[in-house]
Amino acid sequence: TLIDMMMGATWAEVIHPLATHQVLLIPVFVLYLILASFGLLNVVIGVIVDATTDTKSRIEWSKRHQTLSKLSSEWHEHLAVSRGAPASIHRRNSWDEEFHGENPDMEAEMKVETATLLQKIIDSDAVKFPAATTTAELQQMLDLDGDTHLTQTEFVIGVGRI
Repeated sequence: TLIDMMMGATWAEVIHPLATHQVLLIPVFVLYLILASFGLLNVVIGVIVDATTDTKSRIEWSKRHQTLSKLSSEWHEHLAVSRGAPASIHRRNSWDEEFHGENPDMEAEMKVETATLLQKIIDSDAVKFPAATTTAELQQMLDLDGDTHLTQTEFVIGVGRI
C-alpha cells in the first residue's frame, strides 16, 4: 500500500478514510509521500548523472587515445623516417639503440631534434603538461630507465601516464 501510495495509485483510497476517522495521520502520510518521491527522484537523477559521467569519460579516453596515437606516430617518424634510417630501425625501439655511441655528431643532432619535437609537443597542447614545462623536464618525465635516451616504448608509456 505504501509503494502504491507513493506512486499515486491508491492515494484517494487511503486519504478518504483517514480524513473521516484519523485527521491527525494525514500529515504523516503527506510527509511519507514527499520523502518517498524525493528518494525515487534522487535515484533516477543519480542513474542519469552516472550515465552522463560514464559517457564523458569514454569520450575523453577516446580523444586521449587518438592524441597518444598521433604523438606516437610523430615520435616514430622522428626516430626512424625523418632521419632516413635503415629499414631495420622500424623493428627496433629507438634510433639510439641502433646508433648510440657510434657517431657523436649524429647523437648531438638527434638530441637537438628530440628537444625540438618535445617542444612541438609541449606547444601543441595535445597533452596538458604542467605550466612552464621545459623540454628537459619533459624528457626526464618520459625517460623511464633514466638513460637520457627516449625509446618509442618509453615515449608512449610516458605520455600515456601524463
